[in-house]
Amino acid sequence: MIACVSPADYNRDETVSTLRYADRARKIKNKPIVNQDPVSAEIARLRKEVRIHCAGVLEQRRKRLQELEQKVHNLMKKCAEQERLLKMKECSEEKIKKLRTEIMEGKQLKVRLIQQMKTEGDRFRSYKQEKDREVCLLRSQNQKKQNQLKKMEQIHAMQQNVLKRKLEAAAAANKRIMATLERQKQAKLKRMKSSPMELIKDKVSEEMELIESEYQAQRSLDNLIQDRAALKKQLNCIMESLKDPSISQEEKAKLHQDMKDIEDDLAMRSAEIGDLQQKLSDIHQDDAARANWDIVQTMTDAKFAITHVMSLASEKVKDCMNATQKLTETKVNSYEDAFRNYVDDQVRCYFLSLLSGTLSCDQSIPKLIQSTIKRRIRI
Repeated sequence: MIACVSPADYNRDETVSTLRYADRARKIKNKPIVNQDPVSAEIARLRKEVRIHCAGVLEQRRKRLQELEQKVHNLMKKCAEQERLLKMKECSEEKIKKLRTEIMEGKQLKVRLIQQMKTEGDRFRSYKQEKDREVCLLRSQNQKKQNQLKKMEQIHAMQQNVLKRKLEAAAAANKRIMATLERQKQAKLKRMKSSPMELIKDKVSEEMELIESEYQAQRSLDNLIQDRAALKKQLNCIMESLKDPSISQEEKAKLHQDMKDIEDDLAMRSAEIGDLQQKLSDIHQDDAARANWDIVQTMTDAKFAITHVMSLASEKVKDCMNATQKLTETKVNSYEDAFRNYVDDQVRCYFLSLLSGTLSCDQSIPKLIQSTIKRRIRI
């Protein structure tokens, strides 16, 4: 269709109307239908139905074929599984035969082992009884050694305490000598300003204190020299013990540690001995100055000096008596504690020996310890 339009303004309405009509005409569609014979149309319809039916039959056959293929696949899997199970059954039967054979052999071996175990058991019981007796004997010996070791440790501890006190006494004596010498030096400076009686009193006090300090220092020196000799003897004994090839590594290590401790003690005592000897040498070098008593010129001065000496001596005697009493009480208490510990050790050793069967009821037990044991049993 061809529409004629104009761009002029006065033809605008006509142009719009023409375009609308042309658009409606353009949208009109006609479908031509060929004139057909009714028979041909029926044949065509039937053919179409046949095609549709054949397509449905083919689809059903395809689905059925797929189902059959799946069933065949499943049956093949079942057959393979059955074949595998049959092979496993054959293997299991072979294993069962082997196991039955092994069980029979095991039973025979069990019978032989039972007989062997019975023989070995009898032999082991006799061996165990013998070893039990040896163990009891070794326990008894070990307990004795432990008791001896404990006593030795207690003795060593007491010796160490004594040596420590001696060292402290030596250090105190050394310190006292130094203080006395220092006071003497200071007293020499004060004598120019003091009265005669004060000079005599200071001189007597200094001389008494110096004599006491010298005595204590000499006594501490003698004790330290004796202790050093005893320590050297112990060191020689340890060195001889280390030469023994039968001692264990643990005992050897303990001996080395003891030897090191003793060497340290020896070095300490040697240093203290040298210091005390030097201080005593300084005191002896000043003997000439100490012997000068020019300040005592009259009988009155001499009487005053003697009176002061007696006063100082009485005070020292009192101090000595008090110290002696305290020392006696301390010794008595320490002896009682040591005896009590000894009795306890003997009681334990006694009962252990009775339990192990290596000691009779009254063998090797002192009467005092027996009475203590009976008293504790009654309690």
